[in-house]
Amino acid sequence: MSAQPQIIYIDHYGNALTGIRAASVARTDTIVVRAHRLSYARVFAEAPSGGAFWYENSIGLVELATDRAGAARRLGIEVGDAVSVIA
Repeated sequence: MSAQPQIIYIDHYGNALTGIRAASVARTDTIVVRAHRLSYARVFAEAPSGGAFWYENSIGLVELATDRAGAARRLGIEVGDAVSVIA
């Protein structure tokens, strides 16, 4: 895992970028932030309707998102929140 297992940035869509390199996380792993457990989805269309998930963003980091809403607001997360990976 990376040296920054936390939320490092929230974009204008409300997606939360972590400091975790996606290459270090298995697609079967669960990402945990606050009390939320997120599974992997390759693209938004594969995510559960209205549900939260994680994916590998264009710069190779784990990013947290929700379908049809901002993840930060829906999940109540903010920059600096700790993120963990469960195999």
